[in-house]
Amino acid sequence: MSSFEKSFTQSRVVKYILCGFALVASVAFVFWNLRQSSRRNVPKELLGVWSTSEVAHQDRFLEISPVTVTFGTGGSTESTGFIQECDQVSEGAELRYTITYEGEDGKSKLIAYYNPSTQTLHLKNQQAIVWHKI
Repeated sequence: MSSFEKSFTQSRVVKYILCGFALVASVAFVFWNLRQSSRRNVPKELLGVWSTSEVAHQDRFLEISPVTVTFGTGGSTESTGFIQECDQVSEGAELRYTITYEGEDGKSKLIAYYNPSTQTLHLKNQQAIVWHKI
């Protein structure tokens, strides 16, 4: 075997090893992403922009997407977090959703109660304020 043939064979082996590594890394990434997505699984009834007619919160909103939760904090300011997990528990006529998200201040939780019959939402820390989907 000539040195050219030997060099050519070695470079093919290296290419096969690199392609194999890339394939394994790609498959691992896909499975990791699917696992993350299934934990995030935000139900469709929560998706959208929510507002309230409560006078003190008229310039506020809550927007929930499959990936993020955004709080309109008044004026033109808002705070967005990336959803890590969404859990659901039935509590009487309501569904309690706990959305764990990662924002500027680290990990936080949004606990919201959804009423399927009225299609309204209220937050655990603001029980008296009713939110409606826009």
